[in-house]
This record gives sequence, structure tokens and C-alpha cells, in this order.
Amino acid sequence: MTARILCVSMGMAGPVSACVELSRRLAVAGHRVTYAGAGGDRHLAEKHGLEFMPLEPSRYQTFLETDAAPSPLSRLVGLAERRRLAMRSVSVESFAAGARELAPDLVLVDGEMHEHVIAAASLGVPVAIL
Repeated sequence: MTARILCVSMGMAGPVSACVELSRRLAVAGHRVTYAGAGGDRHLAEKHGLEFMPLEPSRYQTFLETDAAPSPLSRLVGLAERRRLAMRSVSVESFAAGARELAPDLVLVDGEMHEHVIAAASLGVPVAIL
């Protein structure tokens, strides 16, 4: 049985290389595999014959630095907007949309990508943390 698998990793070279190698082996075994990672990893994925889905970098640290500046009262009054900005800063909206469109049978996610694990779990398909 051929499965549609989405493998997600971004960051340090070690986890990226391991995820690409796992993806390559799954593809050799006959599965349709898409590797999702940083834009600079496209060449690595395509070199191994994998489809590629680019991931946006997180802007959460910038959000935290900006969010700390206002007074506690203005932060409380603007809670809804702060929540919206925080969610937007983790940059998983386009990943979630792309993953839904891909309709994978299985999603494998680097364990350090917490936001992506949560977004993948919302798809209603099995998710494994690498």
C-alpha cells in the first residue's frame, strides 16, 4: 500500500539531514513523500527526488520582544489582538493550509517544531514526532 507522507523539519543540519534521509527511504519504498522545510532546503529535497513544501520562519521571538514594551494595562486591554499577533508570528497558517491541501495519510514532524506538531494534529491524520 502506498501512503502519502509529509515529513516536516527545519533548523539544524543534523535533524534536517535525518528527516531528508528518512523521507528518501520512504520514497524508495514506494510512498509519495513531501518534505517540508526551510526554503534553503529545497535543493536538498529535490536532489533526493522529494516533493518540497517551503515553511515560513517563526517570528515569535520578535513578537515577544515587541509585546513586552507596552504597559501591563494596555497588554490586558489588547489581549485579543495580542493573541492574534502571537498566533500569526509562529507562522503555521500557510503550513496548515498546505498540509490540508496535500491530504497526507501520515505526518512526521521534528519534535522541536511544537507549533507544527499542533497544526498537523488538527488535520485528523496520524502524526508521529521525530
